[in-house]
Parts: sequence; structure tokens; C-alpha cells
Amino acid sequence: MFVKITSQGGISKGYFSVKDLNIVKLRISELLNNLRIPLCGFYYCIHDTNGNVEGSNRPCSCQKPLPGMLVEAASDHFIDLNQSWIIGDTINDVEAGNRAGCQTILIDNGGETEWLPGVFRKPDFKARNINEAAEQI
Repeated sequence: MFVKITSQGGISKGYFSVKDLNIVKLRISELLNNLRIPLCGFYYCIHDTNGNVEGSNRPCSCQKPLPGMLVEAASDHFIDLNQSWIIGDTINDVEAGNRAGCQTILIDNGGETEWLPGVFRKPDFKARNINEAAEQI
């Protein structure tokens, strides 16, 4: 089962809209369908305490590194998080997965520069790309 979990604070800052994000969601779904992988869920957080869009500029439990979206997806789709994997390209992705009890893979593409220490911030595995991550699973 493939479920997409994404923090999109740019919506709160007015950089793009939920409509724009839905276009991306459709494209992701198309690409996965070409591989015969259904997109079973698409969860996103628009909150950012530095945002300027009213109603979305507040703290929440869904923005990574908190595991709120993972817990919601698990509840909606009867997913055992202890038997699940999260693949991400930021340490916040890793922390959210670890907090939820998932196995974690960090795509180490050179973009992650904020390695703040913490018990939840160490990935179980690292990969150079999504293909390498998939092979690990």
C-alpha cells in the first residue's frame, strides 16, 4: 500500500494553493498507476506558524516531525505502523516515522543540512535515491 504524507507549509505562506497541490497529487497518482501501484491516500499539512494565510498559521500535530498525518493514515487505512516504512529526504521525515513506530529510510540527496541531534532523528537506513530505498524494503 502506498500513502503519500507531505508537509506543505508553502500553502500557509501563500506560495501556492491547495488546488496547485491537487495537480501534483494527480500527477503522482498517474506515475504510480503506470507502475501498477495505487495511491491509497494523500495526506498533507498546510500549517506553518510563520505563514500569512489566516487559519493555517498555527501550530498543529500534523506537521512533520510530529506523526499526526501518519497516525491519521494508519487509522483510515488500518495500517500497522510497526510494519510500515517511511521514506523521506529530510530528518523531519525520519523523526515523524520514528515517532510513529515505522522503519525509516533517509534519501541522502545532499539537501538535508539540519542534523539537529535527537533520539528520533536517526534513520534506520540511508539510500542515495528512491530505487535504492525500494531495494532496501
